[in-house]
Amino acid sequence: MCGIAGIVARSGRTVLPEDLRRLSEAIRHRGPDDHGYAAWSAGTDLSFAKEPDVCAGMQTGLAHRRLAIIDLSPDGRQPMTSADGRFTIVFNGEIYNYLEIREDLRQLGCTFRTSSDTEVLLQAYAEWGADCLTRLTGMWAFAILDARTGDLFLARDPFGIKPLYYTSVGGAFVFASEVRALLTYPGASHAINAAALHDYLRFGFTDRGAETLIAGIHALPAAHFLRLTADDPARISPQRYWKLDSRPSAMTMEDAAETLQALMKKNVELHLRSDVPVAIALSGGLDSAAIVMTEQAARATPRTHTFSYIADDPALGEKHWIDILAAQSGAVAHDVHVSPEELGRKLDNIITAADEPFSTTSIFAQTRIFETVRDEGIKVILNGQGADEAFAGYMPFLSSRLRALLGAGHPISALRFLLAASRNNGLSAKYILGRLMGQLAHGWLETTLRNLAGQSVMPPWLNADWFDSRGIEPRGVSRNRADAPLKDHLAHTMFDYTLPAILRHTDRTSMAQSIECRVPFLTTEMVSFAHSLSDELLIADDGTTKAVLRHAMRGTVPDEIIDRRDKIGFDTPQEKWMAANMPVWDRILSSDAFRSIPAFDHAGVGDSWRAMSEEPARIDPALWRWVNLARWAEINDITFT
Repeated sequence: MCGIAGIVARSGRTVLPEDLRRLSEAIRHRGPDDHGYAAWSAGTDLSFAKEPDVCAGMQTGLAHRRLAIIDLSPDGRQPMTSADGRFTIVFNGEIYNYLEIREDLRQLGCTFRTSSDTEVLLQAYAEWGADCLTRLTGMWAFAILDARTGDLFLARDPFGIKPLYYTSVGGAFVFASEVRALLTYPGASHAINAAALHDYLRFGFTDRGAETLIAGIHALPAAHFLRLTADDPARISPQRYWKLDSRPSAMTMEDAAETLQALMKKNVELHLRSDVPVAIALSGGLDSAAIVMTEQAARATPRTHTFSYIADDPALGEKHWIDILAAQSGAVAHDVHVSPEELGRKLDNIITAADEPFSTTSIFAQTRIFETVRDEGIKVILNGQGADEAFAGYMPFLSSRLRALLGAGHPISALRFLLAASRNNGLSAKYILGRLMGQLAHGWLETTLRNLAGQSVMPPWLNADWFDSRGIEPRGVSRNRADAPLKDHLAHTMFDYTLPAILRHTDRTSMAQSIECRVPFLTTEMVSFAHSLSDELLIADDGTTKAVLRHAMRGTVPDEIIDRRDKIGFDTPQEKWMAANMPVWDRILSSDAFRSIPAFDHAGVGDSWRAMSEEPARIDPALWRWVNLARWAEINDITFT
């Protein structure tokens, strides 16, 4: 796990060492164990050094910050070059199946100088080119320089677990692991992306494919690679190398559960590969429980450490379930508590680490967990992210399952499902039907329904004229396909909305503490398997979510956890935390920096804020987005013109 950055100057120009130094310094926290630079120009030998001066007069410069996890020796440092000197890599991530790929390469005659997964990845690319990507199990963002041609190849893992951003400035191509690093590059855009800003302020959406909140700074999308030439580094054309396109399976529940058991065992064992101790983030839910108990069954090491956020709010507390899992797994349990007042005091630190604005206060609880992990001297932790998106764990998925039954012409089955799902999940039928109507409503119908419900497509605290002048029209969220509503809904949450934001939050909060966070549920094999299953194996006819995962883990995970039907997730008492810091929010909303943001209707904001101040128990969730945007924009000198 590391940080990477680089510059490819346009033809006839060279890299300025100080520019590359700033990129590297901005991501120091991602790799405090070591660092290095590499430089190239046509007709010269590759050069390596600990300082960026090596790039003076060169067209391409690469920078790396190392967090040593596999092969802790100096042999594992980067930038790393192939034995023949042709390919040089800077790599952020882990290749979990590197031992198997290493053996495949040995059979082809390759030899190895290190025991690192970095060298395996480098040799795999030398042998197979871009085709190597579909052989990898892991998380990655990397760049490989071809010294023979000057081409630069960049790639990101199938789910976007590891970040990779780029921009073009004056014909130069600049990339880095974080947006804030790119903002240090002279001439880089600081202008707001109005469309992305609308989605953030209106819906809380933060991460979508190639878009960022800054116009001109792009993310390499998940499951894409990019190849650019030294002659024309500004010509950029990302290409997809993998997509979720599983064929439907006719598996029975028993067969699917047996397959899933084997996949869980395989994935957890792969994700435990490390030359440093590995801990587990433990909630009281099924996903982390499956990892903890699967790890316990395969354990060949001393007792595993677990880290758990303990909410003081009884409605969100999972202490009872966490204690059950810790006791049965034999783990060394660490409980993490959060003081609400810390949120206001540490707000700027959290926003800086997050890189772009975020939607909920859960990121602060995550921060406290990773601070505790760091204080215990642990550098790697596993968590259960991705299971809800793969195996249908969120309550809104119930509406998509209902829609599928109705679309298939089974009204009686749909009614039975509606009644059972609402009863067994502690929901009202109105909630499920309301979500269904939200999927079906389009255009004028959505506007009409929102108006009848007293809601506006454009809230009164947003400046509709400002967005309209930039071609941004009020709209709702994307709709799910009628022919596959549940599967399409799952895909949206995994690749477009929920999971990308969760992965970014986790990457930034963990790496801010120099902690590597691994996600065993997110492999192409696991997600493709889940996507191939019939709807009733994901959400049972009685409304049981993650049905096949529950069935597969029966006998491994305690029954008390398997049979839980309350869905808490990683939630924090956001309204209470916000209410505890009202003077902080008042200072931000009263600041010149906030008042200068033209995307807000400041009269509308004032009305809303006065109402919240008079009755803090009814704080609008949008308040969190307002203060995040204001502080992020001021810290990063964002422009709104």
